[in-house]
Amino acid sequence: MARTLVDINDLVSTWKDKTNEISFNVGDLAELRTVEDSDLVGAINEIWGLARLDSSGIVTLIGNTYFPITSANLAGPESLLLLDSDGTVVKTLYGANA
Repeated sequence: MARTLVDINDLVSTWKDKTNEISFNVGDLAELRTVEDSDLVGAINEIWGLARLDSSGIVTLIGNTYFPITSANLAGPESLLLLDSDGTVVKTLYGANA
């Protein structure tokens, strides 16, 4: 996508169109789902910081932010058998309680 540049010599209508195009490309800050939602740089930095988490940090983030991860959440079948069309087990998937 080409960059939209507003030139000092542009007509007012062209200036308006280019400014609206830039605004459309940036999007509506009210639609950001990050905690930091006042500007794009803050939102991008927040996501960048989350992406740098190790596995324990991700579990903590998910558990604290979206849903608690407990043994009750992980309870379920101990294993799941995947069968081919003949009924032969081709793969066994083991659950958290297996």
